Amino acid sequence: MGNETLKKLAQDYAIGQIDRHNYRQQRARLIDEITGYKDSPQSSSATAQSDDIANQPLAGSSGLLTSSFNAKVVLIAAVVIAIIIAAIFLAKNGDNDNKQANTTSQLTPHKAETLVSTFINYDDWTSERISQFVAGWQRLTDLQKLEAKQASWFQSLIEIMKMRLMEQQKTANTGSDDAQQKAQSIKNLADLLGIHL
Repeated sequence: MGNETLKKLAQDYAIGQIDRHNYRQQRARLIDEITGYKDSPQSSSATAQSDDIANQPLAGSSGLLTSSFNAKVVLIAAVVIAIIIAAIFLAKNGDNDNKQANTTSQLTPHKAETLVSTFINYDDWTSERISQFVAGWQRLTDLQKLEAKQASWFQSLIEIMKMRLMEQQKTANTGSDDAQQKAQSIKNLADLLGIHL
């Protein structure tokens, strides 16, 4: 349980929820609790008594005290190393998140461009294909949409929409209800994209 608490403390420090001074105080307290050492009047007198006993030359006691001390030192060192590793790991994860966010913003035009070019290449803009395009468009952030609209490849979409609208309007003039619906779908799409056809 103490190790979990130390891990949580290291995470809080790594993400800046606690300052260095409080982190060090809490860490020292937790290490003392884990190793069984507590700084109180009772433990001070117990420490003084153990010092007196340690100073008495008893057969075999020297090896026992040394191994107990070594075990505590090893345990404390292991806990401190674990905390340092956790802090470094959390710091690297924060850097990776920032890099991933930057990479995502750099890939934004690519995603939007792929969406547009796939849509443009359909021979027939059925209501299902328009719905798929709209769903993909709405998943983009406002910044991604703005960058896409300012890109030169976006003009291809506008030109093809104008051309297809004219074709559907011509066919609609001959009395085709399907062409009228497709023309209206293109107009609705233009409104959604903020395009004036």
